[in-house]
Amino acid sequence: MGNFSEFVTRADALADETFTEYTVTKRRLEAAERKKAETPVKSGLVSAEYAVRAAKAEANYLEAKEKFETVKRGLPEKSREMAAIRADFVAAVDSRFAADPAKLDKATLALLDSGILRPSEFERLMANAEKNENFTMMRLIAAKAAEVADKAPTREGEAILKAVAMRGRNADGGDFIRAFDAGVVGLFSRCLRNPALYSSWDKLMQPVRDAL
Repeated sequence: MGNFSEFVTRADALADETFTEYTVTKRRLEAAERKKAETPVKSGLVSAEYAVRAAKAEANYLEAKEKFETVKRGLPEKSREMAAIRADFVAAVDSRFAADPAKLDKATLALLDSGILRPSEFERLMANAEKNENFTMMRLIAAKAAEVADKAPTREGEAILKAVAMRGRNADGGDFIRAFDAGVVGLFSRCLRNPALYSSWDKLMQPVRDAL
């Protein structure tokens, strides 16, 4: 019931752009720092050739430092870009799972209101709604199953009805949003705080890709 891979792809692209830019500018700064340390600006008499190299090393270091600091200052904007992706994702989920009058199955509704359904019949109705990805009917079947579960004549019947009710909980899209928040938005935030996680992004994201 997923098919939200578009948003994972957008998140992957943002992460790759963000982490690559940070890593590249940091490595360039480290290289410039080493070069600056090798040829420090000295007071007193030095050869013209050394003075040129030292001045160039200093200038390259200052340039690399400014670029890296600019990238770091831009990280909050990357969080806002991820928030925009999340907003689009939530809108897509809400649209797909929204209650739709056109999806009402009047015959099934009549059965739900009749009071004659056995637990196993609730289960079959839910399976049929799941097969057709009729989220509106899944929610209605789940609500009715939860309502009558405590009145089931047997513990087995009560367990079946509660299981049917639980299955219907996924029909509002909430599980997808929670998975995106924890596995995409949350992971991105942790990576921004701890650059050591950058190289683990693909591995840590795989369960989310599978789920969505």
